[in-house]
Amino acid sequence: MNITSKAIRIGVTALFAAFFFLCASAAVAQSCPTQDAAGQHDASESSVLHGILVHHDELRTWLGLKLDRPACGESEIQLTFDTPDAWRKAETLRNCGVTATGVLFLAPTAHYSAGMAIENPKLQPDESCRPLPLDPDPSKAPVPPNLRTYHVLITIDTRGKGHTEVRVSSDADAPEPLAPWQAYAHFSLNGGGDVLWFGCREGFSPGDAVKNPPATPDFLARPGSDLEIGLDVDTVNTVQYVCRGGSNSK
Repeated sequence: MNITSKAIRIGVTALFAAFFFLCASAAVAQSCPTQDAAGQHDASESSVLHGILVHHDELRTWLGLKLDRPACGESEIQLTFDTPDAWRKAETLRNCGVTATGVLFLAPTAHYSAGMAIENPKLQPDESCRPLPLDPDPSKAPVPPNLRTYHVLITIDTRGKGHTEVRVSSDADAPEPLAPWQAYAHFSLNGGGDVLWFGCREGFSPGDAVKNPPATPDFLARPGSDLEIGLDVDTVNTVQYVCRGGSNSK
């Protein structure tokens, strides 16, 4: 090979290297949110970020994008969605490499589990991803037509990252739970995790609620017939209640 052809080959190699570098740079771009005396401001432009989509089962269940490289000082970004269907669709990509496109914003309240988030991101899984089946909405699952009462047990540990479990049964001592629990009960936590709101499936009303450890004040009614109780953030809390109603109730 003469010097001229060698120089051309080196030049072509360098050109391709530069091309792939530019493509890689374009595939991961970030625009960071800001905070000043006037408050928090969303990023001015969309970001394009790549990482592994992770399902977190903590005090609140949430989806995160564990980034290949930190963006705006964060190693993981929370992914939020405005509908349960969009959330469940995104959840099928858990443990996959994903490119997420959307506007970054600083977490405005303690309801968020990460310091920064993207709402309704556009998700593009890697070619190697094998999405999981899309599960049906558990809150819309049918329940036995003759069901008149059932028991709900919510266990909440707010320490550290926390953990929440829900068990529903036809009787408090029944060995087999009624599933999925989302078809029978619902709950929500305030930002600090020290207040719990809870209720039953439509057509049923909560009652006979017992909390351990006891809390003062006692259970309060919430508009829409849900109940409210304060939680002890230094220990494990259990809340048990009975849901009554159904088509055959009197």
